[in-house]
Amino acid sequence: MICKTRRLSLFHQGMYNHQMTFGLFFETSLAIFMSYCPGLDKALRMQPLRFNWWLPALPFSFAIITYDEIRKMLLRKFPPEANTVVNFCGRELIDAVAKVCDGRMYNSYGRFRTAKRTREILNNLVQRCCCRTCTVRYLSGYCAEAVVFENE
Repeated sequence: MICKTRRLSLFHQGMYNHQMTFGLFFETSLAIFMSYCPGLDKALRMQPLRFNWWLPALPFSFAIITYDEIRKMLLRKFPPEANTVVNFCGRELIDAVAKVCDGRMYNSYGRFRTAKRTREILNNLVQRCCCRTCTVRYLSGYCAEAVVFENE
């Protein structure tokens, strides 16, 4: 759950991926069923876990979630410098380019004439910044030049 995003809080991101939510509950239910179903302990050579054996893990779970939320808050409050190597994917990549370009993306002014060329450029951006790492300075290369209108 906490690894869904690098910068967005779990509370901001939400649990809108229904397949993942279903998977989490199904996996937990299956583990409980396999642990406590009569007869299955003999077939799988397991023994039921006592309830108090689950308790020591709870503080560690809360500590990991708290640590990750604090880390994400600090990342949002103090964003990386221009030369810092970052890795963005999905919505984070779109937000990062929009923030770096301040709304001046290439597509905004028709710099690339065809939709095919635009897709190629965006695929290159995703390949570079999602599959590998890139810098904020590299992202700024995808910004359009500022358009200046002269008064006639």
